[in-house]
Amino acid sequence: IESFYHSLADLTTTEAIPEPKTVEPERESSDNQICDLNLDTVKPIHFDFQIEQAASDLGLPSSLIREFVGDFITQAREEKATFIQACKNGDIDTIHKTGHKLKGAASNLRINPLAETLEEIQFCEDRSRLEPLFKKYWGQFLAFELFMQKAPHQQGRK
Repeated sequence: IESFYHSLADLTTTEAIPEPKTVEPERESSDNQICDLNLDTVKPIHFDFQIEQAASDLGLPSSLIREFVGDFITQAREEKATFIQACKNGDIDTIHKTGHKLKGAASNLRINPLAETLEEIQFCEDRSRLEPLFKKYWGQFLAFELFMQKAPHQQGRK
């Protein structure tokens, strides 16, 4: 009986076939890289924004809009690194989620040109269009940030 079990074991037991090697995540992410995003040379792209109009549309005082805009500017500066890293990693989901988050904030504050560009980023599936969209967004953001830095000083000049 024992020899029968050994013979049966020899017939039913096979050597394990090695699984194909998988690509390491770091290598895979660099192969999927969307772009090597550099926003340091982007120039401001001016657009009109009226603090008083946004305040009126939202039924809030201008001072509160300025405070919310300051928070948005801080958030957008922080998310710049998220966009850059997501591009390097080929992480389209993070790009879309971050675009959505920033678009919502810009839209709520009536910063419409920024919101429109961020919406394009949020829904962009064509990876070749993302770098130009990021540069457009960042140029608009820089112009908006400069405007807001000057806006408090312009209040008394009316």
